[in-house]
Amino acid sequence: MNGNDPLTFDDEQEPGALELETEGEEGMDGEDVDITPSDIVFECANCDHVIVIDYRGAGLMIRCPECNDAVEVPIPGGMNVSDLDKSPEELFGLVLQARRSLGKAEQRVAELEATVASLVERRTSLERSRAGMLRRNADLAAACQNLTRLINEAAHSVTRMTALLASPEEA
Repeated sequence: MNGNDPLTFDDEQEPGALELETEGEEGMDGEDVDITPSDIVFECANCDHVIVIDYRGAGLMIRCPECNDAVEVPIPGGMNVSDLDKSPEELFGLVLQARRSLGKAEQRVAELEATVASLVERRTSLERSRAGMLRRNADLAAACQNLTRLINEAAHSVTRMTALLASPEEA
């Protein structure tokens, strides 16, 4: 490997394991990037950013995390894309697992739909109750205004009566 290549072999690692020399670069989480033997390591053709991807990404078009340019993940020598295909037994197992997951998801959807229906019913009930309370409050406000008017009239009458009683009698 040349001196500019960010890939080096570490003598302490098991044979075939690669380690990325970050030269001040870190992964997205701030940690040094760990490269496993099954990873594909290549450079973006546009910006020369080192990209590490799992071998299952071989042959895919991805976006460079640095320049956002479309990059095709190279297929390592001696490997065919068909090597990534699963056996019929593995596929059948995945289908069964997907069916179980779908069943659980459908059950959860039914539970959530029942919850939503319950919440809608509760909201409708609360809105009706609120409308009744608003009508009641309006009636109480009108009664209070009427009572205030009557109290003011009574106070005015008492004031007039007091004034009549305090004035000298005219005979």
